[in-house]
Amino acid sequence: MVLLATFAVCVLSAIVPVVNAEVYLVGLRGVLSPESLWLTALAAGAGQAVGKLVWYAAGWRSMESAWVQRKLDVGTRRRDYDRWRHAFEARPLLSRVTFFASASLGLPPLLIVALLAGQLRLPLRWVFPMVLIGRTLRFAVVLGLADQLMTRLT
Repeated sequence: MVLLATFAVCVLSAIVPVVNAEVYLVGLRGVLSPESLWLTALAAGAGQAVGKLVWYAAGWRSMESAWVQRKLDVGTRRRDYDRWRHAFEARPLLSRVTFFASASLGLPPLLIVALLAGQLRLPLRWVFPMVLIGRTLRFAVVLGLADQLMTRLT
């Protein structure tokens, strides 16, 4: 039940920025056994990865709107957009590293990167795993630090 709740909270936190997954996980640490930390981190990472799909899809769909297409037709915007898209396609390793850094470190913010990934039509077949792995590692560190703190305080 805890894993399902963690998954759900992390889906919500991926969509609604004011719901903080890290704060939830630190609070949850008090009821977890040390053996369940990795599984909890995986449930949290999976929830975040699923939730970020909403932002990815929003970015993808936004590029199909007539309003955005009209905005792209102004000045050099379409050329700039195409240049950015080509840069990410031409350098897949750089775009994956950027996405992984965003997922694991939070810089640049993952919500923005997920939205841009959809707008730039980056392949979901590597966007999703980068978020899943990066966020799982991030949450494992958060839970591990909370575990160390609890051990020292008791």
